Amino acid sequence: MLTPKKIYDKLIPTNPIGKVGYMKFSTKSKYGIKALVDLAGCSRDELVSIKIIAERQKIPDSYLEQLFSTLRKAGIITSVKGPYGGYKLSDSPQNISVAQIIRALDGELSVLTDKDKVTFQEDPLSYCINTNLWEQLDQHVTDYLNNITLEDIKKQYTKMISSESYMFYI
Repeated sequence: MLTPKKIYDKLIPTNPIGKVGYMKFSTKSKYGIKALVDLAGCSRDELVSIKIIAERQKIPDSYLEQLFSTLRKAGIITSVKGPYGGYKLSDSPQNISVAQIIRALDGELSVLTDKDKVTFQEDPLSYCINTNLWEQLDQHVTDYLNNITLEDIKKQYTKMISSESYMFYI
């Protein structure tokens, strides 16, 4: 079975000249997840302004507005306008997966683009590689990200913060 560590080791190989390659996720996804974990830390009915999240997470508020507009259209967050308005999650944090967020902000999770997809008759070797390597990698990454929720990240963050507060540095 592929564990997160094994997936990581496969996704971040060292090439023959010693450089490390990385699987890349967009800034939209990284900032979106960060902002939503922040929102998940608030009470279920609490409305939070973009400005507050932007300040806490050091994300430009104009950029966060664009992300939240997309996330609202995707049904991940809801908004209330007005002087006491703001944003909240549309569902509980344990029901919102990282995969949902990435799909909303960046589209489908796939190594292959539509132009990469070929039939066996068009290019047998590319078809074989796509089917036996890239499509399987896509499936493992998708399965992994589908199983990580905002609640999972929030709990890990809370655990890290609480254990860090007991550390003493001399």
